This record gives sequence, structure tokens and C-alpha cells, in this order.
Amino acid sequence: MGITYYEGGSVTWTQDVGEQYTLSVTPFAGIKDSKDIRLSDSTFLELETDDMYGLNIVFSSNNYRWNFSYLNSEYDQKVTLFNHMVDTPSGPIILPSVVEVEKDIGIELFSIGAEYEFDNLTFTTEAQKSDRTTSWYAMVANRYGQWTPYLSFAQQYDENDKLEADSLLLGARYDIFYNVSINAEWQYFNNKQPLVNGAFVEEPEDKHANLFTVMLNFVF
Repeated sequence: MGITYYEGGSVTWTQDVGEQYTLSVTPFAGIKDSKDIRLSDSTFLELETDDMYGLNIVFSSNNYRWNFSYLNSEYDQKVTLFNHMVDTPSGPIILPSVVEVEKDIGIELFSIGAEYEFDNLTFTTEAQKSDRTTSWYAMVANRYGQWTPYLSFAQQYDENDKLEADSLLLGARYDIFYNVSINAEWQYFNNKQPLVNGAFVEEPEDKHANLFTVMLNFVF
């Protein structure tokens, strides 16, 4: 839960509160970093983070934990659209490449989440809000020996609190060793808003997607 990845450093202060509770406070800061992401066959995203800092707070007990995170960051973004084919009365054509560049984009993000364990049953939920989107998810998992099936539902809203998309995930984890597991997942995505944007001159008919995943996990 919370901020899960960044290039930088952090310091953690941990304090026992009574006999059952623990409080951990972690301020962190990120260094300049860049990422290249291929979003689809026709969309390429380049991100460069200029600076980043934030705070993570965890309050935990024997069978539950609460997590609060804050992040402030500034970054540059470059989106390249290419090889996008559209149908015209004279036949399909490929649109010219389009490059959109945005500099010094600021983002402020808050998240709060909780995880409760009831014997073999685990319930997890988290909500996240930035100056652009609001999202949340809830997941329930139950352990049967080495098997752990799980179910998750998530939604995302735009800056006007209008529903953009939701997703349903069904999966199962099989523990081979204490630090090695295999996961198999099916995830269904449902887009709620028109997909017309930028170089797209017509809206794709299918707003739904199915994703099937098999993964091998290692914990060091």
C-alpha cells in the first residue's frame, strides 16, 4: 500500500505505542529519474522526474495495519503517437506521427489504506487522490494451505469526480516455498468515457479489455 517504488533514499523511525501497537514514520526523497513506457502498439510515453519528496506513516497491530502516504513531485512528459490506422471512405490510412511534450508538471498525491487479517482471510482496501484523479480498490484473499485465491475490484474517477474506468481481478497464488510463488490472474477492464483524444479521429468500438497473467514471484 502507499508509494511502492521510487529512485532515491529514505529514513524510517519506529516507535512502539503501548504493548500492541507500532508506529513507523518514513520521510523519503527521490532523485532525477527517467522512464520509457510503451503503452500500446501506437503510443510511447517518456517520463523524466525532476524532483520528488514525501512521507509514509504506518500504524500497525497484531492483525491489522493502516498506511498513509503523501507525495509531491515535478516531472516532464513526452507522448508519441505513431502508426495509428483509421478507416476513411477511400480506405484505411495511417496518420502522421504526433508528439506532445509537457514540461514541469506538478503532482500532489495522498493515499490511505488498511489491511486486516482474520485467521486465513485477509481484507485490503486503499484510496488514492491527486489533483487529477481519484481511485480506490478493495481486495479479499483467503488461504487454503499453499493456495490463496483472491478477488479485487477497483475504480478510477477524473478531476470532476466522473467515473473513468473500473476493473475486476480474479487470481490465485500457489506458494512453492516461503519466498517463491506462482500467480495466475484474469483482469477485466471497463472504460466508461469516450476514447477520442489527440490524434484519434474516431472512437474505438471496444471499451473493454481482458488481461490474462501468469507470473513467478521471488522475495529476497
